[in-house]
Amino acid sequence: MTETVSLYPWLQLPWQHLMQMQQQQRLPHAQLIAGQQGTGKRDLAERLAKTLLCRTPSAQGPCNHCDACHLFAAGTHPDYFYLEPEERNKTIKVDDIRELNRSLALTSQYGGYKVAVIAMADNMNVNAANSLLKTLEEPVKDTLMILVSDRPFALPATIRSRCQVIAFPLPEKNVATEWLEGQQVAAPEQLLQLANGAPLLALQLAQEELMSLRSDFVKAMNASRMSVTRTAEAFSRAPAELLLH
Repeated sequence: MTETVSLYPWLQLPWQHLMQMQQQQRLPHAQLIAGQQGTGKRDLAERLAKTLLCRTPSAQGPCNHCDACHLFAAGTHPDYFYLEPEERNKTIKVDDIRELNRSLALTSQYGGYKVAVIAMADNMNVNAANSLLKTLEEPVKDTLMILVSDRPFALPATIRSRCQVIAFPLPEKNVATEWLEGQQVAAPEQLLQLANGAPLLALQLAQEELMSLRSDFVKAMNASRMSVTRTAEAFSRAPAELLLH
């Protein structure tokens, strides 16, 4: 768990919408934050969770100074629950969801909200999704469950229908490019194109120096006497999504 930082510029409007709902006491018991990978969905979910648990929040977010914020930053707040697959291609198992359900059913230790964030929620297996559905159908007072997904339609329709869906559009190209330039990223427009317009994914590609790897791959594919087997072996550990795109 990291300290809450300033919002990415393209998250300002979604954040204002969430804060307006919170101030008007219209937050639902379950939200599904959905959109392309690399747009900051998880950051928004965690910021909302931390704000709801903060002792002295504002419209800008948590104070970052109270005991609740310190516990959240340390990953030890008793009313905050975070769940994700052990690995990106692994499933969220039914036992994990059952444990989460039991925790959410308990009384809040701080006398306020209980908040759960399920990252990569579409990785739940069928039994896990069915177990979560029972909690969504019978929500506990002052409890918010936030599902985060790059592939929302991989979730069962019964899950989606019981969540308020917050659709994440890609940021405008000029906004994303300007932000990447502020991160001292070289060739931001090219990286943004490779990342399908997702600025955080573009930043990851730059930081992991994958551009040179992709360049080598393109050269190998264009070689007149390319050995398919040797090329496949040479790039077997590279992210397939990057090379194929």
